[in-house]
Amino acid sequence: MISFYNEDDICEIINHIKIHSNDFSGKTLLLWGGGGFINRYFVEIFRRLNAGILDKPVHLIILDNLIADKTCFAKQSNNKKPSLSPIK
Repeated sequence: MISFYNEDDICEIINHIKIHSNDFSGKTLLLWGGGGFINRYFVEIFRRLNAGILDKPVHLIILDNLIADKTCFAKQSNNKKPSLSPIK
């Protein structure tokens, strides 16, 4: 599977925002164009924050027409209750 982000970039971003990350804890965020280049980074960052850094997971609502890639949201988080809600 092709990765659309750089693993080192994701780790560096998370390390830089860790001290502020709980500002997002329990919030609902809307990403417009979630399958685009920049927002794919946001999606992956919030997946990882939800996986073990945040006290309460962020609920992402993603609006995208999926023209660029219909499979970009196929992978859900491993949480019992998904915190990623793709909307077409």
